[in-house]
Amino acid sequence: WSVSRDQMLQVCERKYFFQYLAGGRLNGDTPELRQIGLLKKLQPYSIWLGDVFHRGIAEFLHSHGGETPLAADRLIALARQQVTSDWRFSSQRTYLKNPYAIGKEGAALLEHFYEEMPAERSAEAAADQLATLLERFLSWAAEVDLIARMKDADRVWIEPDAWGPEAPGFWEDGVQVITKVDLAFGRHGERFEIYDWKSGRVSREKPPFLGQHELQVGIYQLWPLLSLGVDAPAISSNLVYFGEDTPVVESHKLDDESLPLLRSTLRNSVRLARQWEQRFQAGDIVRDELSYAYNVHACRQCGFRQLCRQTLDRSAHV
Repeated sequence: WSVSRDQMLQVCERKYFFQYLAGGRLNGDTPELRQIGLLKKLQPYSIWLGDVFHRGIAEFLHSHGGETPLAADRLIALARQQVTSDWRFSSQRTYLKNPYAIGKEGAALLEHFYEEMPAERSAEAAADQLATLLERFLSWAAEVDLIARMKDADRVWIEPDAWGPEAPGFWEDGVQVITKVDLAFGRHGERFEIYDWKSGRVSREKPPFLGQHELQVGIYQLWPLLSLGVDAPAISSNLVYFGEDTPVVESHKLDDESLPLLRSTLRNSVRLARQWEQRFQAGDIVRDELSYAYNVHACRQCGFRQLCRQTLDRSAHV
């Protein structure tokens, strides 16, 4: 279980079916399963750029644990090279003949696949946008003395693997809860800090209950509480938005109000996911009877629409 899995089911039942239940993979037994496997690898522009941004930060932070820290100009130069390489690979769409190259030789952008890349977007513009994001991160990291605080910690996690016995997370009713943190570090008995980098802007609309980001950082805090034995008052989780001209940090703490709400939300979501698994295994899910996304924008940002909504009227609502 993960927050992204929970959110996908809330947004679109059909996308959830293709992503988690259908069993699509590149070496699937049928043409449709192989098609689903390919479509699962498509990334919208914003998700791809955010991934490159996250990888750049992780490489920078890892380098400061070794003998040759990565200089700022070198970090940005490498990130620009990555953007250029990914863009070339994606725009040429040679992966249609060799889908196994996706992720090894470059990214597959949804907008290139559907031939809908806006004219104002280019490799150069993307590289400039990424450079700006990384410059903001570097400035903020220096301002808060992030490297020194990491080095003062007893243990540090930088983009840790999401799977395996050492992966951050915990268990809820027999289900592994994935907490793929961007950065976490702690000093025993004193503090445990968790960070999640955002390449976009702060949402101006606050949901009445737990929003996706609030749920995400809350679940992240349950990991040290339930698996590492860290006391709740010592844990803090921070969303850092670099899409703003000046980075914005939203800090969250566990308290007597948020903790029961988190546990209840998690239990209900895990129960719902298990029900979907059971229905699928029993053959009770009919794809054509599943609901579409709640708005047309969500469909246009979905790689599965080749199977699900082959035509979309740009002026239509779902």
